[in-house]
Amino acid sequence: MKCVAEIVEKVGGQSALAKMCGVRQSAVWNWLNRHGSKGIPPQYVVTVERATGIPRHEIRPDVFPDEGGI
Repeated sequence: MKCVAEIVEKVGGQSALAKMCGVRQSAVWNWLNRHGSKGIPPQYVVTVERATGIPRHEIRPDVFPDEGGI
């Protein structure tokens, strides 16, 4: 799983990720500090994937398993 901190750095900060996902910066802070291993909520994973090029199965493998072998 890609760490939320890595994604935040790649997109240019918490505010940039928040704007991209249509949430407040405080929501991104919560993803970083309160959601533990869960990270980015599933409803935002595709948006982050499109913006960063990081595959969804690397962002949330618990929700989007790698189907590359199928």
